[in-house]
Amino acid sequence: MNRIIKVICLLLMLASCERHVDFPVVEHGRIHVDAIIGKEQQDRININVSQPASGSEATCAEDVTLQLEVDGQQVLLKRDAEYVPEYEGEISYLIPEKLHPGQNLKLTAQAENLPQVQAHTSVPELVENVDISSSLVQVYKNDLQGGQSENMRTLREFKISTADELDDEGFWGVQVRRRSVLDSVGTVPPQRWKVWESRHGVEQSEEFYVNFKSGADVSSVDVEMVVDFRGEQMRVMKSSKEEDRVAIMVYVQPHRERSLLEGNYVGNSILWEIHEKIEYYITLHRLSPEMYYCMRAQYIMKYAKPDESWGISSPAYLYTNIEGGLGQFGAMSTYKLGWFRVE
Repeated sequence: MNRIIKVICLLLMLASCERHVDFPVVEHGRIHVDAIIGKEQQDRININVSQPASGSEATCAEDVTLQLEVDGQQVLLKRDAEYVPEYEGEISYLIPEKLHPGQNLKLTAQAENLPQVQAHTSVPELVENVDISSSLVQVYKNDLQGGQSENMRTLREFKISTADELDDEGFWGVQVRRRSVLDSVGTVPPQRWKVWESRHGVEQSEEFYVNFKSGADVSSVDVEMVVDFRGEQMRVMKSSKEEDRVAIMVYVQPHRERSLLEGNYVGNSILWEIHEKIEYYITLHRLSPEMYYCMRAQYIMKYAKPDESWGISSPAYLYTNIEGGLGQFGAMSTYKLGWFRVE
C-alpha cells in the first residue's frame, strides 16, 4: 500500500508544472492626501508621499504643489510651520477662509516624476429642524434570537429625525456623551451641597452599544460602525426614511439614576432634597459620501478578521477618492443638540 502511494505521489510530481505570474510593481511613489473639511476649527489639508514597493522615492511632500478650488474659485493655502506631523515627511496646509455647507471643492496636487492627483467633495448641507425622542427597548444580545429572557438586554434608544429635504441618501455620524449631575428641591444648606459635590462630582462619558460581527460578516453586511473620532467614539451609519422624515437611531447602555440622595423633612413637608440626574449630549455630523466610504473601509480593515483556524490573513479592503493617488478628501457639517434630560 505504501509503495502504491509513493508511485502516485511521484507521478503527480512529474505531471506538475510551474507557472510564473508577474505582479505589477509600482516603481514610483504616490501623493497621499488626508483632509476632512469641517473636522477641526480651522480646516487643513495634510500631504505626504508614499514610498514605492522597490527602492525609495526621491520626491517628498515639500516638492508637491497643491491647489484648492471652492465653487470654481482658487483659494490661497497657508503652510502650517508649527504642525507636528503624525507620519514622517508629512506637511500640512491651512485653509484661511471658513468653508460653508453646499460648497463644492476640487483639490489638485502634482510633483515632478509623480502622477497628478485630483479629488472632489462637497460640504454637506446643515440640518435645521431636528427632533429627538428616547425610549427603552429590548434587543437580542447576539444572533441567537431565541425567546429566552437571558438572551435579551435593555438599551436606551435615541431616535433623531428631521423633516428637512435632503438631496442624497444621507450619511451620518452620531456622538453621545453622558454625565451625572446634582439637582435640588428647596433650599439645600451650603455645607450639605459641598459634601455631595465632593463625593459625587460631574462625570462625563460616551456609552455606545456595539454588536461587532465576526470575520467576513463585517464586509458583507451593513453593521453598526463605531470609529474613533476627535478622541471619542462615533457611530457611523446611513439614514432611513420614516413617513417622509430622515431617521437616525443610536443605542446606549441605560444608566439607573440614584435619584434621591439626601433630604430633610418636617411632617409631610419637604424642606430640601438632593437628587442625581442623568443628562445626555448628542452631536450629529452629516458626512459627505467620500468621508463615509473611507471610514467604512477603515472599519472593515480593522474588524474583518477571518478565524485564525483558516490559516489566512485579513483581506485588504481599500477605498480612496484620490484619483491618481492615495488617502481621503471628504467633508462634514455638525449639528449640536446640547445637554438634555430624559425623564
